[in-house]
Amino acid sequence: MTNRLSRASREHGERGASAVELAMLTPLLIIVIAGTIQFAMLYHARHVALAAAQAGARVARATAGDPGANWQEPARTKTFDYLRTIGPHLLEAPTAQPLERDIGGQPVDVGIQVRGTAIRVIPFLTLTVTEQSRGPVERFISDT
Repeated sequence: MTNRLSRASREHGERGASAVELAMLTPLLIIVIAGTIQFAMLYHARHVALAAAQAGARVARATAGDPGANWQEPARTKTFDYLRTIGPHLLEAPTAQPLERDIGGQPVDVGIQVRGTAIRVIPFLTLTVTEQSRGPVERFISDT
């Protein structure tokens, strides 16, 4: 009889324990899910920034070979157009910085650096995205 009473009181004392455990673990679970989403958004924003930098660098490489050409503005415009097309809200306050290396006043290596802040899922967590693409200037020389 005492065995039966002690088992009944033990089972009665543990009622609702799983509900309390779930209530205690729910905030941790939400933080883990939000962190996973935040870093997925960062990963995607980096890819979008790199693709936009590559699009701007293609324009820069093709137009910088002309003497006296203003290649910076068309390259920046192409970069921002690309950002608006494939990821308009992935980067907050994006910037496009032209990159240039010249020898004797002639550009030999040009590109674009894209910088911005990834969308925040977790408040107070600011993750900066910086991607760049550069390459040699394309020079077209006639056969004459």
